[in-house]
Amino acid sequence: MELNYLRSFYEVAKAGSFTAAARSLRISQSALSKSVALLEDSEGVKLFDRSKKGVALTAVGVQVFEKCSGIFQSVVEIQNTCRGIKETCEGLLRFGASDHVTNYILVKKALEMSELHPKVIPSIFSGTPNEIITAILNNELEFGLFFTRVNIPQIQYEPLFPVEMAVVCHRDLIKDSEETLTTAKLKALVQKAGFISSISAQYQSHPSQDLIDVIGNEPRVSFESSSQETQKRVCLAGGGIAFLARFMVEQELKNGSLVEVPLKQPFTLSLLLARRNGRALSLSAKTFLEGLRSPFSK
Repeated sequence: MELNYLRSFYEVAKAGSFTAAARSLRISQSALSKSVALLEDSEGVKLFDRSKKGVALTAVGVQVFEKCSGIFQSVVEIQNTCRGIKETCEGLLRFGASDHVTNYILVKKALEMSELHPKVIPSIFSGTPNEIITAILNNELEFGLFFTRVNIPQIQYEPLFPVEMAVVCHRDLIKDSEETLTTAKLKALVQKAGFISSISAQYQSHPSQDLIDVIGNEPRVSFESSSQETQKRVCLAGGGIAFLARFMVEQELKNGSLVEVPLKQPFTLSLLLARRNGRALSLSAKTFLEGLRSPFSK
């Protein structure tokens, strides 16, 4: 197998298009296309599905790309070894996260990182998943942390850990003393009090889809916000039923300013690590994420 052809395939897969990859490699698009075609012909496989909209990896292409990521990362490590370069934890660590993930989980972890590695400066962009993905693709951020997948071919996701969710409301909105609510009673409560929702138009799948599947596809929405913290504030003001990470509302549940709607089944969502396909993370990023994977409650 010709390694240069494999590199051509890898760069196209990373960039998501022949045009962008050719620009990055500073070669003509026709030469790049020929290299990929020669690789496909020599191995007897189809690695890309081509259309007017661009290119997408085939099932075989995905497997080859994953192998390439390891191969070319090893090449970089060999080059660094030969040059005597040792990567260190220092400089700006740029990444993005949803506002509640930043405020309730990452602040503590970022401070721990700074204490262990004083030369690292955590730089956290707080925004929606779509905004974070755009910044990753523009090489402004190394990775993102949030709960909702945005289906972009150049982005890969890794679940970090599950987070327990809670359906909550102001104490004046729920009078039912039952241990659990039936689906019918839950639907009635949502229709009466209203559902405090994320802005659904921003997502290909709604962040609260698991709950919506239970209460019905068209709950009466009383308020929308892309900020989970804003949703919590609206909920505290009696604005409706909210679906929030339990770590956000533990204190409010303890002091009684919010009450949990009793459900038959608990809900969990996975905190996702989003990063660009084939792009190796810096040592600072890998070190930070290793610390984050440990239970954040500690």
